[in-house]
Amino acid sequence: MKRPHINEMMASFGFVLPPFAYWTPEELVSRKTEARNVIDARCGWDVS
Repeated sequence: MKRPHINEMMASFGFVLPPFAYWTPEELVSRKTEARNVIDARCGWDVS
């Protein structure tokens, strides 16, 4: 399943991800302080 299809399906159910979910790897590196706060607060999700 491709990401655009997943995004469309999620939006159709009104499910919204937090802004940090859309950060690219480069943005994650450039936002180290914000990323650390997200990680420390355990705001991620397990996809396994």
